[in-house]
Amino acid sequence: MKKQLLPLKKNVYKTALHVHTQVSDGELTPEELRDYYKKHGYSVVAYTDHEVLVEHTDLAQDDFLPITSYEISINAKQKVDCYDYTKTYHLNIYLPDPHANTHFAFTPSTVWGNAVNYINDEIAKINYNREYSIDCVNDVIKRTNEIGGFVSYNHPFWSLQDRTDYIDMKGVWGIEVYNHGGFDVGYYESYYPLDELLRQGVRVLPLAVDDSHNYQQSCGGWAMVMADNLTYDEVFNALKKGDMYSSNGPEIKDIYLEDGYVYVKTSKVKQITLTTDRRFVRTIHASDDNGIDYAKFYIGDYLDKTVEHNVDKDKAYIRIFVTGFDGSTAWSRAYFYDELV
Repeated sequence: MKKQLLPLKKNVYKTALHVHTQVSDGELTPEELRDYYKKHGYSVVAYTDHEVLVEHTDLAQDDFLPITSYEISINAKQKVDCYDYTKTYHLNIYLPDPHANTHFAFTPSTVWGNAVNYINDEIAKINYNREYSIDCVNDVIKRTNEIGGFVSYNHPFWSLQDRTDYIDMKGVWGIEVYNHGGFDVGYYESYYPLDELLRQGVRVLPLAVDDSHNYQQSCGGWAMVMADNLTYDEVFNALKKGDMYSSNGPEIKDIYLEDGYVYVKTSKVKQITLTTDRRFVRTIHASDDNGIDYAKFYIGDYLDKTVEHNVDKDKAYIRIFVTGFDGSTAWSRAYFYDELV
């Protein structure tokens, strides 16, 4: 029996999940940023300016949807008087109400730059105690999830963090495996933190984002979101469920499971890889410069061994990534054992 893993919806919307405007430290106005992304084929942009939640519903058009969101930082105590040495958690908060203008994790002392101009009396009453600890991070995630939102964990390498900072993270929605703005200035994120969390049973999504502050840092990493209509509820819920894949180049057109095989259809690429929580990896390579756009992987033995060896099924998963001839990549989310059987 065929089981669709990547949902086939009416539409696929190219989405930017991490951008900054003149509301905080970006060079572009929200309107300029909208127009630039639309010009490059985007339908959805999550405006994630630093430290202050500002809705942009006035920018919505028939072919463009803004997502209400913002980015917060939870900074370690500085050992020297220079932020360059400071460890930090950066989290994007995405909210289900497009008109939201407050969030419990707001902290006046962290607001800087242009963002100070957007603080009103209502917002200023909120003063969440941000402590550099995994307990604080998990509290932000838990309470945001409880109000129907979701949270991404941003650029751990740029943030000077290691596994001791993220390994006990719970309930996080996504983690950045590619950050175009960071890549632009020499910070290369990886998907090692992603797999470490997945191996703990955390159902976290791989995210390719821009973290743009100018034109140069825009349109380099994106999500392709499967939804029937370009409405806030449809797109937001598709994101939340993981009805999407992330990319900085290749397309993933279909992923489905049938009779123990995973079938993958893509744009023309150099290789298609299926990886898992253990040493079960399968790769199909292009034999020439024409590339490949299809792969078929048998995972029946992988599923059988999960049972045979009494593996913790909550931590068993597969995921797909495809690689273009230029080294660009597209990442599917992880599909866990209960979704595969």
